[in-house]
Amino acid sequence: MCVLKAVPNSILWLLKFPAVGEANIQATAQALGLDQHRILFSNVAAKEEHVRRGQLADVCLDTPLCNGHTTSMDVLWTGTPVVTLPGETLASRVAASQLATLGCPELIARTHKEYQDIAIRLGTDRD
Repeated sequence: MCVLKAVPNSILWLLKFPAVGEANIQATAQALGLDQHRILFSNVAAKEEHVRRGQLADVCLDTPLCNGHTTSMDVLWTGTPVVTLPGETLASRVAASQLATLGCPELIARTHKEYQDIAIRLGTDRD
């Protein structure tokens, strides 16, 4: 939510499941004073539409505990940067491995603050 607050006109785009997660995210956004219209929930889509969604995004924020794996590769394939914060488990290090292999170590954060800083820079710097 810090990234959403720091990047004007940004939208957090998430998958719609589970229902309780959606309600919790909306409640957190409201408690932080964020406009709930800046959070978009979409249904799971067929592969072609899923990849097109990656093309529409400016930045993809990888989830720290369990990375996007195939989703991260799909997004990277469209040319959209993925920001990740690797953890200790295999499931939390996949995106970092992908980014390192592709020569994009600047998208791999070492701390939560660095993760936010990278995401905010990508969301505000249009060059």
